Amino acid sequence: MNNIPNCSAIDTGLFLTTDGGLKTCCSGAYDLGNLRVESLSDVYGGEQYIKIRNALINDQKHKYCLRCDQHEETSGNSQRVVFNKEFPSTGARRIKQIDLRWSNLCNLTCRYCNSTDSSEWAKLESIPIESVSRDYASEILETVEKNKESIECVYLLGGEPLLQKYNINLLDIIKPSTKIDILTNLSVDLTNNRVYQKLKNFPNVIWNLSFDNIEERFEYVRHGASWELLLKNINTIINDFGVYRINFHPVYSIWSAFALKEYQDFAKSLGIRVNWQLANEVPNLLLKHRAGYTVFDHKIAIRHAAIEHINQIDQNDFFINITSSLKNSLEISGLDTRFLRWTHELEKTIPPKKTFQQLWPEVWDLLHQKN
Repeated sequence: MNNIPNCSAIDTGLFLTTDGGLKTCCSGAYDLGNLRVESLSDVYGGEQYIKIRNALINDQKHKYCLRCDQHEETSGNSQRVVFNKEFPSTGARRIKQIDLRWSNLCNLTCRYCNSTDSSEWAKLESIPIESVSRDYASEILETVEKNKESIECVYLLGGEPLLQKYNINLLDIIKPSTKIDILTNLSVDLTNNRVYQKLKNFPNVIWNLSFDNIEERFEYVRHGASWELLLKNINTIINDFGVYRINFHPVYSIWSAFALKEYQDFAKSLGIRVNWQLANEVPNLLLKHRAGYTVFDHKIAIRHAAIEHINQIDQNDFFINITSSLKNSLEISGLDTRFLRWTHELEKTIPPKKTFQQLWPEVWDLLHQKN
């Protein structure tokens, strides 16, 4: 049986990164080109794109798809699985789904984020805010206009998508029947937000709310966010769109792995589905690391404790696969010490109301154990 699936995104996807890079999907390992120096047609007709497409058509592994390979091995799921199910290819290049991340503009400095996806992180690292030029924004919007009949789904991400001004233009172009799948930190006041007001005109919006903990732990991980505002905004979306239009979209990391039960109970109290994903460790310039917030490479005591927390919740295929990976992963020497050092530096850079030690005493103690 073939275990190297072709990916429909190579034919159906249009993905724009915050710095003008182009891919076919968010999981692509690298940019195929950049709109700051070349056109859309140059990129998607270029040698690099053609080589990748030919490899996938012939069911050959390609390094461009490494992230999906890894996620399928660890959790049994990936963007490739989703795209193949929802946007099957016709065998020719035809845009069906777009993901346009106009800039890194964001209002938070989440603990596991970086300057590529957050302008607040960029400020800390003294990097100018990335923003598109008028010219290539126009090229993208013109392409959307030409393909709006075939575009089935628009993914709105960021930075923070509710702060992206070009999303207002985008929502003026696409068909009212288009599915809109938004991933937001929901830490923006919705009352006068122009993107939110536009979205209320679309009947097929799916809200993916990106947060991983509740209450004080939420404010620690999503630095700059308010738990009170998040609750208010959740109620606003329930009233405007209905609870069935909302998913919680947390990241499985060392910060969430030891608070699964309280998160699941909160979601159940509202009747909202939870779709977990894996954290991807991305180095940032200010705090260089492979800090170990993915849990898997820590000492066996950390992994066993994480499994115990999984056993306290209602499980699905994601957590069954996570449990297997936790049992089988190998410890990286010194990772616990590196994570603690990185956490100390992080808390000096963006001071929390309460420290990691205060909020995760169980994990703190395990990390300090000698064996």
